[in-house]
Parts: sequence; C-alpha cells; structure tokens
Amino acid sequence: MAPSGNCTGERRPRMKWSPLLLTLALLFFLTGHAKSADRKPSKSKEKTDSSNLIGSWQCNGPDGEVSLVFETGNRLVFGGEPSAYTLTAGAVRVFEEGVAADYRYSLKGDSLSFVSPENERYRCKRVGSAAAGRSGSPAGDTSLMRWFAGSYYHFSGSTERRVVLCPNGTFRGGRESGYSGKFTEGGAQAGAWGTANQSSYDGKWTIRGNQGQGTITLAYSGGRKEEVSYRAARDRGCFTFNGTLFCYEKAADCR
Repeated sequence: MAPSGNCTGERRPRMKWSPLLLTLALLFFLTGHAKSADRKPSKSKEKTDSSNLIGSWQCNGPDGEVSLVFETGNRLVFGGEPSAYTLTAGAVRVFEEGVAADYRYSLKGDSLSFVSPENERYRCKRVGSAAAGRSGSPAGDTSLMRWFAGSYYHFSGSTERRVVLCPNGTFRGGRESGYSGKFTEGGAQAGAWGTANQSSYDGKWTIRGNQGQGTITLAYSGGRKEEVSYRAARDRGCFTFNGTLFCYEKAADCR
C-alpha cells in the first residue's frame, strides 16, 4: 500500500487551530447551549398553564350535554362531580379517589375538545368568563341555569315548600301548611276537619357559581330582591338554600 501523501510523496500539513479560533468556537457553543436551556422552561410552562381553561364550559358527549367548570388551577367540576386535577403535556390529569386519569385535550380560543381514557369524545364551548366558574362572579351563568332548573321541595312537619326554577329565568314557589283531625259527638265519630294555609310567589332568577355552590338572585314580581346562597348536600340532587335543605323532585313545568 502506498504511503499517504500527495503525488510528490510529500505529506500534507495538518490543520492548526489558533487560540483565537478555539476561543470563538467555545463561546459559540456555550451561547447556543444557554439559549436552548432558556427556551425549555417557557415551552414547559406553556404546556402546563391552566389559566385559559378556567371558567364554565358546556360540553356535548356520548350521553348528551354536560357542564364542565374549571374553578381554579387545580379543581374542576364535571357533571356535578368535583375533582382535583393538574395539567400535563396535552392532557388534563384528573384525580378520582386517588387514581389519576388522563384526558387528552385540545384548546382553540373558546372551543375545547377532549377524549376520556375510555375514548369518549367531548366537544365544549365556553359559556362563562374565567370568573363565572367561581362563586362571587357578578354575572349570571345561563348554562348553569339550564343545569340547575327543576322543581325542588322541602318538608318540615306539616309544612311543604316548593320552588320551581325555570330554564327561561322565571321562577315560582309556595308554602302550604295543613292540619287535620276528627271530631266526635257523644263518643262516636261524627266527621273530620282540615285546614290549609297557602302562600305563593313568582318572579325572575339568575345564578352565579358552579354546580357545588354559589348564589341565586331572586327578583320577586312585587319588586323585592333576595340573595340565596346554595351549596350541594351529601345526597345527590339536594341543596341547602340559605341553610334549608331542598331536593330535586322533577323537571320544571314552565308552561
């Protein structure tokens, strides 16, 4: 094998790096590495920023419409069920009884779509501002109104109270107290008696908050206004209205 070199037999001189070139190359490498390191945290932050999700959403899924509220950066209410969550890259990680489940999601402006671990697909539209998902928002929430609408009742002794909240923003209610007994003549039963006291009211209502708690504003036909605080009770479909327990009875009859 012929020795390396040119055709004259002379060896090619090796390239020599001057101290100046070595210094410039080292600076270029370190500067590029620092810029790359600076970009990584901002990219990660963008993936895990929940501020654009906070608010009220109306979603359509396999079982029809369902409400979704991102109350804070780590708490949401989906279909009336509160859960803790965190964001990962491209997914909402929901913690249900200590078990994590990832819901892949895509957010574009006021449109949100996500897929459950069971591959159920949901498409959502924002229906409330970021503040609408939290108690204390000054604006009413129409999607929450539709979810909350219905006939609610309360029994205490011989007193029955009902309130019907219509999805169109009207309401009506009433109270009825009944008493009954028997009377006798000469030791023999001669008949029965009964009395009832009734009262009724109506007006318009708005709601702000979420499916767990918030405030209902009642504007009575007579001009009076009332703020009613509500909170979900342990039994499903039951709420305390200013501390009094009412339970869902049936869909509102608003004809």
